[in-house]
Amino acid sequence: MNPASYRPITLTSTLCKLLETLVTNRLTYFVEKHKILNNIECGFHKGRSTIDHIIRLQDAINKYNHYKGFTVRVFIDFQSAFDMVWQTGLLVKLRNLGITGNIFSFIKNFLAHRTIQVKVGNAFSQTYVIENGTAQGSIISPLLFLIMINDLPGCL
Repeated sequence: MNPASYRPITLTSTLCKLLETLVTNRLTYFVEKHKILNNIECGFHKGRSTIDHIIRLQDAINKYNHYKGFTVRVFIDFQSAFDMVWQTGLLVKLRNLGITGNIFSFIKNFLAHRTIQVKVGNAFSQTYVIENGTAQGSIISPLLFLIMINDLPGCL
């Protein structure tokens, strides 16, 4: 196996997972109520999946073929997506969306000072500080990733 393909999985306490779930539910309610998330994105949206994009593509191909047109689509698959999230930029985006107070503080503290360490057998590696990314395997990471890429379709 290629060592570069391994990713750290977040190990958090049950209490932290409970709090993270509460914050995620509240943040989800906020972004849905204010229709903040781009409607084009389907990944990590409740009631949606990447299959929705395939259905849209098939529909567009059928329409444009019928009218003798053509279809161009761009699909982006981010490699190590959660690992590459720029934390400072994410916090700026959250503030710009009006997310402040305790939820903002929780997310800021949740992202800050994260460390990783590898254990093989009884041996441990050095501890490394993670400067970018959201926690792999955490409850809130998919939503934070969606917020981070939310303005991407407008830039394309």
